[in-house]
Amino acid sequence: MSQTAIFRFLVLASLVLAILGSLVDFFMPGLVPQELNDAYEAYDPGEPQLWLALAMGILALVLVVGAIVGAVGLWLFKRWGRGLSFWLTASSIVTYPFLGPVLYSGWSLMLTEVGMMLWGAALAMAYFSELRLRFDGEGARVLAG
Repeated sequence: MSQTAIFRFLVLASLVLAILGSLVDFFMPGLVPQELNDAYEAYDPGEPQLWLALAMGILALVLVVGAIVGAVGLWLFKRWGRGLSFWLTASSIVTYPFLGPVLYSGWSLMLTEVGMMLWGAALAMAYFSELRLRFDGEGARVLAG
């Protein structure tokens, strides 16, 4: 299997696993024990400030759309896709402390974590393997010719 095929597999698999990880608890709610889910639902963090909730919603939308656009850029070996994917990944990590407590099943967490690891591997390949030349116009011509 070529490096290009491995790279594209990592990009695609990371997105598929992230989507599956975010949906598994929705479609299979029994994975989280009812007592734990009840306690989570009963938790009241207080009324969020409207501006903060709005800002977090807009930021989440930008990050999701940006991740998809960045993945397409990575798939097509666009220079902007590599930079966009890196900076959106770093930005999304910074938002984690502001999310508050979250509840995931083990399956959901596993799928999401493996997806994030594969995404990290794809980014590492984009910056530190021979594929990094494909993100540069000159490097793409050298590799193709």
